Amino acid sequence: MSLKEKIGNNFLLDANILVSTILIFSIKWFLIHIYNQDTLLNKILFDYSDLYYFPFILNILDLDISPQYLDNYTPNKNIPIPIYSILLHSIFFKIFGLISFFILEFFFLFIFLILIFNILIKCNLNYYFAIFSTLIIFLLPFTLKNIDLFNINLNIISGLFSFRFPRPLVTSCFFFWGIYLAILYYKNDRLNFKNSIYIGICFSLIFASYYYNFVNLILLFAIIFVFKNINDITYLRKNYKNILNSILFFLILSIPFLLIYFSSEKDFFLLIGGIELNFEFKKKLLIHFINKIFSIKFIVSFVLLTIIMFTLLKHDDFKEKKIIKLFYFMFLASIISPFFFVLLSPSISEIYHFLNWIVITTIFVSIIYLLLVVDFVLKKFDFFSIKYIKYLFLFISFIVILSFNFLYFDNLIGKNDKQIRKEYQNLQILVDNNNFEYLLTFIPRVQVLWMLKNKTKFNSIESSYSSLNFNQLEQNFVENLKFLNINKIDFADIISNKKGSWRYNNEFVKYFSWYKYQANSLITFKNTNDFKYDEAEFIKKSSPTKTQQIIIPQFEINRLLDLYDKLSLNQDLKKPDLIVLKNDSLVENYSFIDPNIYCRLNNFKLLKIYYQKKSDICE
Repeated sequence: MSLKEKIGNNFLLDANILVSTILIFSIKWFLIHIYNQDTLLNKILFDYSDLYYFPFILNILDLDISPQYLDNYTPNKNIPIPIYSILLHSIFFKIFGLISFFILEFFFLFIFLILIFNILIKCNLNYYFAIFSTLIIFLLPFTLKNIDLFNINLNIISGLFSFRFPRPLVTSCFFFWGIYLAILYYKNDRLNFKNSIYIGICFSLIFASYYYNFVNLILLFAIIFVFKNINDITYLRKNYKNILNSILFFLILSIPFLLIYFSSEKDFFLLIGGIELNFEFKKKLLIHFINKIFSIKFIVSFVLLTIIMFTLLKHDDFKEKKIIKLFYFMFLASIISPFFFVLLSPSISEIYHFLNWIVITTIFVSIIYLLLVVDFVLKKFDFFSIKYIKYLFLFISFIVILSFNFLYFDNLIGKNDKQIRKEYQNLQILVDNNNFEYLLTFIPRVQVLWMLKNKTKFNSIESSYSSLNFNQLEQNFVENLKFLNINKIDFADIISNKKGSWRYNNEFVKYFSWYKYQANSLITFKNTNDFKYDEAEFIKKSSPTKTQQIIIPQFEINRLLDLYDKLSLNQDLKKPDLIVLKNDSLVENYSFIDPNIYCRLNNFKLLKIYYQKKSDICE
């Protein structure tokens, strides 16, 4: 049996992909270790993103999707956790603890590479060229980072793959498994039972993890289905049982997520930037998408890709006609997806993901077509028959791996975060050596550290970590600021609208409400215009895709100030054993922490640490 036949028969069989994974993973973490020789927990806190998903791992582990972190506030509903992108990490964390993050990073890196490799093999690329091309595709997001092309920040290509947990580390594996299954579905005349089950499982995993990919994939399969029925009018009659199998498995496996979603806190929808799509909003979004589609840069991309596709199809030497068509279908599906979703869906959140995936898909399909052409040219000139050529490709592949690690290490050095990492390491020692029970902090990373130390008592909690409603979150935030002896005038400054380099954002407003107050040309809170003149003008010029911009209207600021007046310090509020504030933040600047109750640790610069006295003096 040939090497190609072995690969075709065994999806996960390839030693070179395994070796490549080992090299990428081991060199990366070796470089991280020599640059930052700190604790295992510190590596997780700083070298993994996105920390906002980490509490969900513990929630699933504890079978508690409505966690009560605060003594005086009880959540009534659940958190809508993207369960399938988190589940494996929860299981492994239960078995292996902190080391599980590293095990699963290796696992998902291998799965991503093996998926891309098998997709390229299905494109009939030479084996060794496919190995090299797989690594080039892997390297792409890290190469294009921070590059602008035609006013498009190509950093969005990181959605293809990166080590960010769970998206795209996990979700990209689900998506490209779907692409691989789409290839099998299109190339085979009949849908067999096994693949029908795989398709149903894959759809459910993506649906409960990252719905933007789900829409893209479902449209791709729909396009393939239409073409199959055009070519064979009996296709549906011959395959309806297995099609129903796919639908059935999808529905069954989607039930856990749907139950969680429909029992979730209704305020969480606003918290994640959800928008109810009425007729006017649908019209505005569709016009925005149409304007994007008819931009010069998109039209040029569309025309070029279409020309390339037809050129490849007309060339007799390209045997994999279905492969060429399928990737063009993938491109078309990404274009249709935002229109399809807006027309049919009653709501939407973080609109920009749909447009990002048009760019990602365009680049990915372009690369696939380029690889097909290069592979053809190399075969035409009998390049692959040259003695030792396979060793050349393996050597170049190794150079690609080293290039990735060079880029990664360069980015690591650029972070310049040694001081803050050192302070977090010292904070861990402090927590380990003391019997602290309650924590007060407004820093999400510190709260995750606390959780990973198996501590669950908080005086305040980041809004996205819990399923508390907005009233509870606001009241708790105010109570804790009053505990820190912050007055009303300073509170007004803390919650005032802050403009950064490209958007309005306020870390403390985000802390207790996230994207409740998103503001752009499509939507503001309660569709109000009650803003200062410069804020209102900036909102008018902000794209509907700028969903991560936070601007509080004046009537809401006034309401929160009234709340600050009305609420007195809760006498039942448990005094925190440990207080951690960000140095020189507004909350820290305006706070007065009673020295009769708390001692301050002086060996911290970027963090301000206070602990409750156990005697009359501070040690």
